[in-house]
Amino acid sequence: MKATIKCSNCGAEITNLNFSWPKKQWLFILPIVLIGFLPMWQLYKPKGDFRKDLQIKILEKRQVDKTYEILGTVENRGKTNWKSTNIDCLFFDGKGTFIDKTSGRVDAVVMPGGKEYFKITVKDTDGKLSSPDIKLEAKVADAYSNPF
Repeated sequence: MKATIKCSNCGAEITNLNFSWPKKQWLFILPIVLIGFLPMWQLYKPKGDFRKDLQIKILEKRQVDKTYEILGTVENRGKTNWKSTNIDCLFFDGKGTFIDKTSGRVDAVVMPGGKEYFKITVKDTDGKLSSPDIKLEAKVADAYSNPF
């Protein structure tokens, strides 16, 4: 059995069906489609590199009882607002051998041209960080920006 379609006016059999829109109607829908993709573009477009934008400056290192405190600033030299900045502090001895690592977090939003202060506390129960030849290297491990 073969299905056929007949014209409701004249009763002739319709052999070709076309379910497409004319070009004018596609031009009408095009701006609506583009506006729909704009939020997705905002979400996925590159925002900048936090490794280049954020600079760490260590202000003070101090020993308090059996803890070692690191005080410093995170400065934003880019054009993106960065939040939830994670900072890694690496400790090396005089020979350059890795000793210990600790992490800290700056929860405040670091605005372009602005800076935020941080304090990271490390437990130094065995006294290995109190040696004068210990070198400290601090770097930004991760940061997030708002999608919009």
